[in-house]
Amino acid sequence: MEAVLFGVSNQRDTITAMTVLSDSKKLYRFVDLKSEASTLSEVIGKTVNSLKLPILADEGVIYLGIEPILRHCRS
Repeated sequence: MEAVLFGVSNQRDTITAMTVLSDSKKLYRFVDLKSEASTLSEVIGKTVNSLKLPILADEGVIYLGIEPILRHCRS
């Protein structure tokens, strides 16, 4: 099953997460939230109880922010 990355396409941490996921050959789908203030951003934030972006959902685990995503991709 592919991972899902939620983020804002022009944010540095989202770009970094996309690069690391691609470099690690991890299959993922990107959902562009357009902005941190978008309705979709608010819904995702309430679902995971955090407004920290980017968010990666992979194999039933949620990774909030770039540092946990980096650790996950390097493991």
